[in-house]
Amino acid sequence: MTFKTENNKRVITLSVLAISAMLGITITAYAAEDIITNGTDESYIPVQDANSGTVFDIANWDPVGTMAVNHTNNGQPSIFDTDIDARNKKITATVNVTTTAHDDYNGFVLGYNLGDNQSTSADYLLIDWKQAFQDFDFTNATDDNNCVRKEDGDEGLSLSRVLGVPDPDEFWTHDDLGCGEIGFVAGNVTEIARNATDSGWVDQTEYEFKFILSGNTILVFLDDLLIFNETDSNYSTIEGNFGFYDFSQPQAVFGNVALMDEGCSSG
Repeated sequence: MTFKTENNKRVITLSVLAISAMLGITITAYAAEDIITNGTDESYIPVQDANSGTVFDIANWDPVGTMAVNHTNNGQPSIFDTDIDARNKKITATVNVTTTAHDDYNGFVLGYNLGDNQSTSADYLLIDWKQAFQDFDFTNATDDNNCVRKEDGDEGLSLSRVLGVPDPDEFWTHDDLGCGEIGFVAGNVTEIARNATDSGWVDQTEYEFKFILSGNTILVFLDDLLIFNETDSNYSTIEGNFGFYDFSQPQAVFGNVALMDEGCSSG
């Protein structure tokens, strides 16, 4: 992996394991496993276009063999929980949007627990990627307690923290808008960091991500380039699984999930 320092003068080449060791992170060795057998999908409340009233599709995740899953439609925020504990291991996964339709969000979650889509105590990390800028006004199709305002969905890759049960507009804009799906101020999405290049994903292109969540540190690599390196004491309390995320992006295929090979742990 190669990256430049802030002054853009030095180029440093380090492996994922080397960076982990420098940060004092110990990676537990696990074997790879399929994601379909124990995987579960969960969706947030269905959403609709506030202007036209058009209701978005119910989220649908189709297995592709046992090692991949395809989010097929233009649906509400949805999670595919792989049942893989997100902590203390290097997790590798890929995503490929196989259509040229839409330019919305695909991504990953760390620390997700089944039922978090309806839990006011939910606390997990979201890495999501939008292809192009778009402002939009969502309403909840089954709940009147929502933001009902036009919000910007920015192009690019970002890291956010999700608390409680956010409103769809909060997922879209990564802001705390003071509203929520379950009761007033039920949850929010707070952006922690954004990729400096701020560019969207490319159609029909497979990207490989690597994730390490250990102690109070989260590392995210994109095609072996370190994108996010964030430390906060709050991250040490985030416990749960690794999963996939989709909001309004059809034909996003997630797969090739692998964990640290046996004998490669560091620390």
